[in-house]
Amino acid sequence: MEPVTSTLDILQRDKHCFLGMVLPKLVQLHHSLTRVMNSNLVYCEPLGLAIVNGLPKRYGGLLERQMPATAHATVAAVSHPLFKLRWVLPSKRESIHAMFVQCVESCSAADGASQETATSGTDDDYGFNEHSTDIIRVNSTEAEVSAYLSDSEQSLVSLLKYPAVQ
Repeated sequence: MEPVTSTLDILQRDKHCFLGMVLPKLVQLHHSLTRVMNSNLVYCEPLGLAIVNGLPKRYGGLLERQMPATAHATVAAVSHPLFKLRWVLPSKRESIHAMFVQCVESCSAADGASQETATSGTDDDYGFNEHSTDIIRVNSTEAEVSAYLSDSEQSLVSLLKYPAVQ
């Protein structure tokens, strides 16, 4: 029961508990319980089986990462410096990384649109419906997300270095 109680303690905190913790902690709990179940339990095997089988029933959508049902929880988890992509299966990291970049780009584009002034000339239209500032913003956002994900800092203060992610 130790994995269950420690996960519950973390997720029931009054302070320092964030949406970004839910999905990684559920993945960690499922992994821990599976590992305990493989250690040949004698007396607690029925309890362990009930908990391991109950997690997918209760949190199946989150644990299976069905998009878009878990998009908000996934983005929240990746944007938390403690977790980033460490909790994601290696086979899913590329798609989660791309989704996170897209989310950060759309948020920064929305922020940029409200702050941008209209200074485009008539010779800027090449039929692609984008301006040079849009292309530069996308490239800089992707670079900022990559720098954030490769940064080893795990404190929330580290988000100050990455305003688009923040």
